[in-house]
Amino acid sequence: MLMNPVRFSHPPDRPFKRCIWFRIGSYEETELLNEISRKAYKGKKLEFTYKGKTIDTESARFDIIQPEGAEVIGSLTSLDKDYPL
Repeated sequence: MLMNPVRFSHPPDRPFKRCIWFRIGSYEETELLNEISRKAYKGKKLEFTYKGKTIDTESARFDIIQPEGAEVIGSLTSLDKDYPL
């Protein structure tokens, strides 16, 4: 189910390529998905992978999105499956 498009801003020093991300569901609670985390993370902790490098971060929730015609630059990789960003 497609909902309203979500537009993201871009850094002023980089050329803007028109990208529209569509929400395909409601947001997900990080703490609930960490119960089945592949990394056994607890609470709001997440692992983000960007260009082959991992970054530990925290977030209470995140949106499930489907990039339409956009490049996926990274993924949340610590949960039950990879979620593109």
